[in-house]
Amino acid sequence: MEKGAHYANSVCVCVKSSASELREVRWRVLKTAHLKNGLKQTKQRTRGKPESPFLNLRVCVLAIYHFQMKTLSRSSGRSATAAAAYRAGQKIEDARTGQTFDYSKRTGVLLAEVLTPAGQPVDREQLWNVAEATEKRCNSVVAREFVVALPHELSQTQQTDLVKGYAQGLSERTRWAVDVAIHAPGKAGDLRNVHAHLLCTTRTIERDPAGCPVAGSKTRDWDIRSSGSELLRSERAEWERCVNQSLEQANRMERVDCRSHAEKQTGLEPQIHIG
Repeated sequence: MEKGAHYANSVCVCVKSSASELREVRWRVLKTAHLKNGLKQTKQRTRGKPESPFLNLRVCVLAIYHFQMKTLSRSSGRSATAAAAYRAGQKIEDARTGQTFDYSKRTGVLLAEVLTPAGQPVDREQLWNVAEATEKRCNSVVAREFVVALPHELSQTQQTDLVKGYAQGLSERTRWAVDVAIHAPGKAGDLRNVHAHLLCTTRTIERDPAGCPVAGSKTRDWDIRSSGSELLRSERAEWERCVNQSLEQANRMERVDCRSHAEKQTGLEPQIHIG
């Protein structure tokens, strides 16, 4: 179901279940949509099989949507080199402070790759040292991060293609370098909680003739509340589009919706993302 679309006898239901459990969705939809009146009689007449008008009831199963943006600032004691090392499971030396961040023994990193606007590779350690060295203020924002949940309905290859496709588009739209890391679920968490960290520079990135990253101008639009909110809203919608396209290509019936409960007027309270 497309975002914002309205269909007669259509109901969206948010479920997180296996395919076998979805056989009961249609009857749960009737209850959710307050169509319970007459349901008992209908089931008796049809021995559990719905007849008109329920035959035309369309169900859109919603997969889990999570898209969060964070900023890394020196004023809060954060550094881009440390964040990049942890997310990629790599050893990185910070040339500015002399510190070494070694997470090379970390497990659960399914993918770690840096994407640039021109599609040319750059070294991760060089990139984030340039990002740190370019910022001079003690309260500088040194990186911006997007955290997204990857649909467990997709295979690992499909998840990888999804996040890399979105990250490359993000890099081209903003001219940032985007450091992508896909993480497996934690041992104590939900086994379906595969997620990705997209660590982004706050300046445009190019390469010099030697192939080394060079930082350009600061993308100030993201730092202004009004324009930044609109840009974030646009990226949330773009992630929705990419996820739904991947689900459709995988012949899955699930879809995601980037709108909040308030925007959809569901009457539900927002929940805390776990994992």
